[in-house]
Amino acid sequence: MAADLTSPDGVGLVSERVSERFGRADVLVHVAGGSHAPADGFAALDEAAWQDELALSSAGRPEA
Repeated sequence: MAADLTSPDGVGLVSERVSERFGRADVLVHVAGGSHAPADGFAALDEAAWQDELALSSAGRPEA
C-alpha cells in the first residue's frame, strides 16, 4: 500500500488498512524515510523543506 505518512489522511489510511487486515495493532514501527534534500545537503534547506524532511524521516504523524 502507498500512503503519505506525513499527512493525517495518509496515516488514517494505513491505520484503517492495518485494522482491516490484522485487527488491533499493539505495536507500530515507523520505517518510512527518504529525502527530498538538494545535493548541498541539510544546510541548503529552507525552513519549509527542513520541516518536510523531519516529518517524513523522523516524526511521521503519531496522531492516528
